[in-house]
Amino acid sequence: MRLNKVFLLLFIILSVSQVFSQIKDHRYYVSSVIFEGNKTFSDRKLQKIIRQKKPFLFKYSEFNRRSLKLDAITLKNFYASEGFLTASVSEKFEVIGEERVNIFFEINEGDLSTLKSFTINGEEALSEKKIRKYLNLKIGAPFNQIKIRQNILKLQREYQKIGKLLVQINESYIPNEDIDLLLIIQEGPTVKIDEVIIDGLLNLDTSFVEREHVLKSGMIYDIELIELSQQRIFETGLFSMVNIYPVASEKGEEWSNVRIEIKEFNQREFLSDGGYYLIQSRSEGAEPVPGLGISGELRDRSLMGTAVKTGLKASIESPIRDVNRLLQDNIYGIELNLSQMWFFGLRIPTNIKFYYKHGAELTQADEVLDWMGADLTFEKKYSRYSTLRGGLRWINILTDETNSIENEQESGFRIFYRFRNTDNPLYPTQGSYFSIRPWLVGSFLGGTRDYYRVELDYRRYFSNRSKWVLAMRTKLGRMDRLTSQSDEIPPLELFYLGGSTSMRGWRDGLYSASGNITEGGVIKLLVNCELRIPLKGIIGVNLFADGGILAVDSSDFEDQWNEWFNGQGWDVGLELSIATPLGPVRISYAVPLTLPEEPHFSLGLMNAF
Repeated sequence: MRLNKVFLLLFIILSVSQVFSQIKDHRYYVSSVIFEGNKTFSDRKLQKIIRQKKPFLFKYSEFNRRSLKLDAITLKNFYASEGFLTASVSEKFEVIGEERVNIFFEINEGDLSTLKSFTINGEEALSEKKIRKYLNLKIGAPFNQIKIRQNILKLQREYQKIGKLLVQINESYIPNEDIDLLLIIQEGPTVKIDEVIIDGLLNLDTSFVEREHVLKSGMIYDIELIELSQQRIFETGLFSMVNIYPVASEKGEEWSNVRIEIKEFNQREFLSDGGYYLIQSRSEGAEPVPGLGISGELRDRSLMGTAVKTGLKASIESPIRDVNRLLQDNIYGIELNLSQMWFFGLRIPTNIKFYYKHGAELTQADEVLDWMGADLTFEKKYSRYSTLRGGLRWINILTDETNSIENEQESGFRIFYRFRNTDNPLYPTQGSYFSIRPWLVGSFLGGTRDYYRVELDYRRYFSNRSKWVLAMRTKLGRMDRLTSQSDEIPPLELFYLGGSTSMRGWRDGLYSASGNITEGGVIKLLVNCELRIPLKGIIGVNLFADGGILAVDSSDFEDQWNEWFNGQGWDVGLELSIATPLGPVRISYAVPLTLPEEPHFSLGLMNAF
């Protein structure tokens, strides 16, 4: 009897848990969004602003009460930014059926307020003309209080560049149809730096910080120099935290001490890493191949008490060349890195790398190589968007087991410039990317080959309110021997196309206009266009078209160019995309236009570009 009661109690608990679980997991989706009272702006305009949207094709917005409240606030702020200062927005919803919800927004626009006049009081350090330029206000335009406050913050920063650390800027107006705006500026004294105080050093000498910051006693407090100093100290890689802020000085309000508060990294540590990689084969003329990788590194951030950072790293990379070649063609490597921020008294970030690798050559079927080399690299960052990198490379291929790959040594000088202002490195939705890579091999640098190579890469990303992304890329490449007496460029150094990061209708590095196994080319053109559509949660679908030309000389390029517009060198397809914290996983199905009977499946990690 007691046992029966126990089973009955367990049954009740499980039943109740199941009911609550179903209630918790029950979801509602937006069926329609209805705006009432909007006279100035269309439903379509307002729909683009809110988070919860009406259904579109197979995409449904999940209903959420918190998001509904936020959407009402968003609409009110939008109206305020357009000059409707007294606008109000209320929201409600009704449940239709078991999982559908209709949303209603009741809008009272109120009167439109415009800027009638604009007066400035208290300006001295900056001219009225410059202040008006920063605020960018137009008489007679709708009164946008949000934009005004944003521009006041920019103006405040301009004052902080010239030592006006204590500046206060306030706007005053009476909400009405015609706005008389008064800007009141209290500049305060011009503040100079008294002392620079460094806190937080435990094992490192103060010289590691002092040579990086650009602050000196007696100079005018400049917010840009504060930020530059913080950035330079971070770039040393010695500190996990850098915070620079003003503190009161005993000399009075016209002086301020600057405190640099830092926290050191552990000097010696073991770091491990793993995840998705874009793996570059020995041939840098081929596009990177997606794959998996794992690495471990012993790192010393201050070798023998100096600013030289060292790292001994071992890695295993497993390219995914095709769906039926998962976790094959592994590349094993070991490398020693030495890096520092200063080079012969100049602040030029410098890195020296010695490495040895063994593994598959991804542009050659079933070829295995051993190669070793050394790189000397210099880097200059002009801004958060642009980087210039250059240096010397020496490489020696050791394997002589096959006839298709010769032993060779190469010495080269290369430059890499990149400009990138995309919003997200893993999932870019807006912005652009540009890079150029000139490379000189041989000549006065020595080695067994003499040739040059240059590549251009341009990408552009567009998105809409539905988070659809249109991504486009164009790549151009050209290489040739330096003189007619120079040896032929080896197959390993030629350009190759094909694979999940270039032309998805062909296997990695195996595209050829003739249809035969490619031997590479000296002229490359690659065009990609993708429409990335999120469906539900982490699932998305990409529609794409890839086009390419791979030519052995100028005449061949001209012939292929004429056939290119007839469909040669093009593929179209779609791919399923699964978003993960490490980047997207893609399963592609592509059909070459001239070979529709030979479609190709491929597996990709990260976006194609």
